[in-house]
Amino acid sequence: MKSSKRYISVFSMVFGAGVTAAGALVALTDPFFHYHMPWFGLKPVVNNEIYQNPGLAEHASYDSVIIGSSMTENFDTVWFDEAYGTRTLKLSYAGATAENLRIAMECAGNAKGQEIRYVFGCLDTSILMADADEVRHPLPEYLYDDVLYNDVYYLLNKDVIFQDVWEMLEENAEGTAAPMNEAYSWFEGHKDEFSEENVVRLLELPEVFSEVEQDEPVILDETVRSVQKIKEFVRKYPQTKFRFFYSPYSMAHWYSRYAAGAFLMDVKNLEYSMKELLDCENLELFFPSGYEMITDLDSYKDLGHYDMEIQYQIFEEMRDGENLLTKENYLYYMEEFKEMVMECDFELLF
Repeated sequence: MKSSKRYISVFSMVFGAGVTAAGALVALTDPFFHYHMPWFGLKPVVNNEIYQNPGLAEHASYDSVIIGSSMTENFDTVWFDEAYGTRTLKLSYAGATAENLRIAMECAGNAKGQEIRYVFGCLDTSILMADADEVRHPLPEYLYDDVLYNDVYYLLNKDVIFQDVWEMLEENAEGTAAPMNEAYSWFEGHKDEFSEENVVRLLELPEVFSEVEQDEPVILDETVRSVQKIKEFVRKYPQTKFRFFYSPYSMAHWYSRYAAGAFLMDVKNLEYSMKELLDCENLELFFPSGYEMITDLDSYKDLGHYDMEIQYQIFEEMRDGENLLTKENYLYYMEEFKEMVMECDFELLF
């Protein structure tokens, strides 16, 4: 009986020590930056926006942020820092919705408040026309709230201990940790996928394009709610300058939308978003969708995702004030865009 009690006591002590050591290891290395940026001279390994964005927003040094979908992930923050004299942090979410944008702003706002100088971001139709209250991918709430007891899901998470901590230490030891200004960038790993062939094979071509009927264009409830959510967080920070661009999907994307009868619907909802968002005095909107840009299908890897050349061109246009929308010209821009798509010789292009 005594030996059994002794065994249980020793086992409990060893188990407790192991649990404590595991939790301490996670807390000290903190790969998700939940408590601090890296100590001991380690460099941050930033590669998981869903898990790392809240910690970065809380503990990184910055005064401006990039938010949005994968259409913003390839931005180099150095471009913005040199152009605007900022310290920019990327808080993108692949497949972002309006709720993802709000969460990113809430994370940054809770940490910096009105000190945020600039917010650069994208507006995709998939952002505007998705459910405004849903995120694209589930978020680990224990990293987004201020509740201490549920940190156990982080501190004693076997994936964090055996994968994320190890990856952070390994990349630091090998010197392969990517710099923060390239956080979440995916271009290099996919650069061989950019080609007209890859884009065109995603299309389903109608036999007679001119016979495709368009759905009645209406403003969707989802768009109304998404735009309202964006307006709310923009107006919450009146001292912050917001600069958003409408992502330049390829002409193949717009062709596919026309072929599905949804192109005029998209245009109607884009116009609504522009009209509403231009009421915000601290927000500028850009529409970089020139013919040469969106018909160069070798610059796309699918219907929407563009290469670094277009990514940098978007940055340049925002920096230089090109294709800037105003209350006076946004309808002109959209009319020109609508005509460009509807009069495009798709048979020649594809």
